[in-house]
Amino acid sequence: MNKELKYILLAEDEEDIQMITEMALVDLGGFDVKICDNGLQAVEAVGGVDGYMPDLIILDVMMPEMDGQAALKVFKSCLLYTSDAADDLLCV
Repeated sequence: MNKELKYILLAEDEEDIQMITEMALVDLGGFDVKICDNGLQAVEAVGGVDGYMPDLIILDVMMPEMDGQAALKVFKSCLLYTSDAADDLLCV
């Protein structure tokens, strides 16, 4: 069963890239986008108090506090994702 892609988490520290990406995803794509300034915020946002579970996570590679590679390792080790889904996670 294929789930509709609706919720996207973007971890990006550059404000201009955040703005352009959000415009493309929200205004053109109609997606619901949550933006984090670094990987640590992204890790804390997923499954946190509000139970946010994105269908897609976009991670910048180089960010302060926690980079995309470190956040990816956390997501892959987390029980929030099945082993099949964890195999599909990439950092771009």
